[in-house]
Amino acid sequence: MSPPNAKKRSSSSSHHSGRRQRLEENGIHMRISGLLQSASKKLCNNLLAGEHSLDQHSCYPIERTDDVLERIHGLNEATLQRDVTPWVVPSAENLFFSGQKQLDYMGEEIQAEWVRCEPMGVSRPKPDLTVGLRRTAFQDDELRKLENYATPQGPFYFTPDLCFPFLMCEAKTGRIGIDQADTQNMHSASIAVRAMFKLYHAAYGVDHEKTKMLSGQILTFSVSHNNRLVNLYGHYAIAGSINDKSAESLQFFRHDIAMFSLTMYDGRERYKAYKFIRSL
Repeated sequence: MSPPNAKKRSSSSSHHSGRRQRLEENGIHMRISGLLQSASKKLCNNLLAGEHSLDQHSCYPIERTDDVLERIHGLNEATLQRDVTPWVVPSAENLFFSGQKQLDYMGEEIQAEWVRCEPMGVSRPKPDLTVGLRRTAFQDDELRKLENYATPQGPFYFTPDLCFPFLMCEAKTGRIGIDQADTQNMHSASIAVRAMFKLYHAAYGVDHEKTKMLSGQILTFSVSHNNRLVNLYGHYAIAGSINDKSAESLQFFRHDIAMFSLTMYDGRERYKAYKFIRSL
C-alpha cells in the first residue's frame, strides 16, 4: 500500500499535468518561441544588469536569512510569502511610501481574484501578488474610453482596484510547488498579455502597424519561487497560429529570463531577482 504522502504527490502531479494540457489547448505554451523580438531580449538583459541598494530588512536581521530559509522548508506558504517574498519581489507601494515618488501610480493586490477576466481553460487567476496600475494613473476621459473598450477577454480592471497587471508572483513550497507556481503564472500572464492585444485590436484594428508591433514583444513578467529557487519569466504572444493565420488568433509563450538560487554560492544570487524587479 502506498503511503499517504505518495498518494498526495501522485494526485497533485496528475492534476498539474491536466492543467498544463488545458492551457495548451487554449494556446498557452510554457516555452519560448523563435519569434521573440530581439529588443525584448535586450530589455531583459538590461534589467538583469541593474544595480540597486537593498532596503533595510523589516522582519529579521539580514545575517539570519540562511536560518530563515532553512526553517521555512517545512512550513506553509503563508510563512514563505511573509518572510521571503518581499526580498524576491519588493513591494512597489512600500517603496513609494519610503520615498520612491515615481511609483505613485503603481498598485498591488495580494491574493485577489481576477474577477473581471475570462479564464483560459482553467480556473480564474488569484496570484499571490499582482502589480499593475492604479486608477489614478489615468485621466477621467482616458478612463471612460478604456471602460468602453473593456470586455471579459480584454478587461481594463482585472480586480475592482487594479488595471493592466504587468508583474505576477506565485510563492509555493517544495519542488512540485514551484512547478505549480510556474503554471499559474503562465496562465495569469497570458490573460494580461491577451488584454493588451484586445485593447489594441479595439483601438487601432488588427492590421495596424502599432498592433503588429506587439507580436513577439514581452508585455508582462512573472516570478515563481520557493525557499531555495527563483524563476523569472517574460511573457508575450504571437499573432496567428499554425491552424489559424488571422491576426486575432494568439499563441502565448514565455521567455526564461533567469533562475536564481537563494541558498547556494554563499547567497551571491539571493537578491538578483529583487534588483531585477527594482529595475523594472
